Amino acid sequence: FNDGVALDATTHSKADYLMGYWRNDGISSWIDRSDIQAISFDGTDDYIDCGSDSSLKITDKKISVSAWINAKTLVNWDGIGHNSSGGSWTNGWTLSWRTGNNLRFTINQYNTNYAYASFSATNSWHHVVGVYDGTLSSANIKIYIDGVVGTSANYTSDLGASGNTFIGKSVDSKWDGLISQFAIWEDALTSDEVSAIYALGRRDVDLTTSYSTN
Repeated sequence: FNDGVALDATTHSKADYLMGYWRNDGISSWIDRSDIQAISFDGTDDYIDCGSDSSLKITDKKISVSAWINAKTLVNWDGIGHNSSGGSWTNGWTLSWRTGNNLRFTINQYNTNYAYASFSATNSWHHVVGVYDGTLSSANIKIYIDGVVGTSANYTSDLGASGNTFIGKSVDSKWDGLISQFAIWEDALTSDEVSAIYALGRRDVDLTTSYSTN
């Protein structure tokens, strides 16, 4: 969102594969009118339902999800973002925190097909990116924190992300903290591209004009 209006990625983006982008810098009732430039979630009932537009129903073998996060507390399965059919843990994608102090990017099956990276930080900003490229034969689910890749996983099937896209929740747990610069690409970002987005920083950035995956 930019000032509360959803931006059409095909109109506003230089990148063919940028399907959704929530800059979080506009509505006066949000915290993002201040210097923080983010949306606050209370971990109880706050989340954003981005709807079921076909551009966000990515069901093939490539997707990237990027966000800046600042956790107030960390609770098992706290969701940064999520899309599945019927609110299931067994299809679609989920970017979440798991007990054991790690962030996970899950593709379809939550307990087998996931990349993870150690994470226990609260009250500080960090950049997280989940990448899936099912056209590769190995290491095709990846997660990056502040530009550093975590432990990858292998998976090659199509996504099942045919439901609504949510920001600030997983299937059954809400994010407690701040989220900013949430973006989804129907493409697999390379490590160089992830590093380039991280290097842009969080504040006063517009990925629709300052970054292209092409």
